[in-house]
Amino acid sequence: MTSGSQPTRGDASGVIEPELLKDGHLDLGVLGVAAWITDVGHLRERNEDRLFVRELWSGSHLMLMVADGAGGHERGDQAAEQVVLTFSESASSAGSPPTVGMVEWLVATISEAHERVLGLAEGESRPPASTVVGLLIETSSLCAWRFHVGDSRVYSREPEGMVSQLTRDHNIANGLIDRGLAVSQAMKVAEGARLTQVLGGGVEQEPEIHGPLQLHPGQSVLIASDGAFGHNGGREVLLPAMRSGDLSVVDRAANLKRAILDGEAPDNLTAVLWEVPAGLVATQSRDTVTNSMKKISDQDITRRVPVQGPEEDDFEEEEEPRLLSSAGLVAFLLVLFVVLSVARLHSVHHEELTEQPSAESTTQSATDEAQQPANDEPQEQAPPEQPGSE
Repeated sequence: MTSGSQPTRGDASGVIEPELLKDGHLDLGVLGVAAWITDVGHLRERNEDRLFVRELWSGSHLMLMVADGAGGHERGDQAAEQVVLTFSESASSAGSPPTVGMVEWLVATISEAHERVLGLAEGESRPPASTVVGLLIETSSLCAWRFHVGDSRVYSREPEGMVSQLTRDHNIANGLIDRGLAVSQAMKVAEGARLTQVLGGGVEQEPEIHGPLQLHPGQSVLIASDGAFGHNGGREVLLPAMRSGDLSVVDRAANLKRAILDGEAPDNLTAVLWEVPAGLVATQSRDTVTNSMKKISDQDITRRVPVQGPEEDDFEEEEEPRLLSSAGLVAFLLVLFVVLSVARLHSVHHEELTEQPSAESTTQSATDEAQQPANDEPQEQAPPEQPGSE
């Protein structure tokens, strides 16, 4: 997209503006630049990711969003496209913001997108479905409302270098972690990456919306589909893109794409990158909240959502994805409960038989800790690993 140009609304024929189907950027004036990348990857036949970047309501808000057609479902590209078109038609570039609050507007818009994706179904066993993830940013307050359904993600890098994941994948593994299973064990569950929430897909959806979150000058945000973060073989490709420095946001986004494509890149990949300009000052204050993520309910876990996870061979079109019925999941959870209970009893018994450390070793340990050098400088850290990523 030409620097300084503004995407137009999707037209009545349901066609997304071509600028959003390829790499581009948008000049936002005092808000800096938002850049995006998208690619089919090395193995897919078509790109089923879609994105949406636009200044809304006469520049009072900024929307950064990604939709990913769910793997294992039919016509994922159409599903993701309907999600983007719903937002495009609901959010005008001109005029004033809706009179309802931002949370209410997001709920209504996501619900409409869900209904439109459901309307694509033609009796398939795996009807069209899509994820959605994004930030709706109020420019006057520099506050953001994050929203997502599925396993696409929002990452944030604070000005001092701390990187965090602002969303939590809606999948079975995270539901099992909520119920006491260790992360290392949950990541080995065969059905763990299967999604519990999607738009469309023949199931009900419950979008996760949280805000307002306060953004700060120098803070970077990255909105990405799982193809951008989930198949990099342990290579750290996200941090360089989010790190402020001599490179522009556009160049950092381009480098991110090259780094991903240097790997296996078996899935479509899409990402939107924006950095709050240094020196930008909010002209309005709001009561803000800290980021938090909801737990995954029992109903979500036992729901049948036939979406293939990143560890499954979902690149063969003729292969049926493995489905785990509600009864199967319930049986699995019961077995898991028994195994965890036995493991805890064994651990308690083992601790009772183990001798307590001597006073000398305890004193030495405390002395060793006291001799560790202090380091009060902020350290750049990658976000903790979550199920669904490598």
